[in-house]
Amino acid sequence: MSDFECAVNYVLRNENGLIENPHDNGGITNHGISLRFLKSLSILELTNISIFEEPNEQTIRDLTLSKAKVIYFMYFWNAAPFDKILNQEHCNYIFDMGGAVFRRRVYRELFGAVAVA
Repeated sequence: MSDFECAVNYVLRNENGLIENPHDNGGITNHGISLRFLKSLSILELTNISIFEEPNEQTIRDLTLSKAKVIYFMYFWNAAPFDKILNQEHCNYIFDMGGAVFRRRVYRELFGAVAVA
């Protein structure tokens, strides 16, 4: 069984904190969480992660590591049965690869092809 903390720490090692690249379609990003992603969430989903206003660039700048981990757990880890993957290294790779833009499609396609038990 795979562990969320190991997987999210792997992802965070590959992210570079705050990134303000004007050529990035996701907009400003912090700990791998983009403004575009936060704007895709409903008011209820934002409230669940203690964001009580329309996300903006300052929301991303102020994003703490602990809040980023909550977001990864609620909206990425829980999107697929990562905990059922027996090999932690495989889990880390798939979890990292499936982040941001492709998460639903990638997870659906990978978990259709990868044995998880």
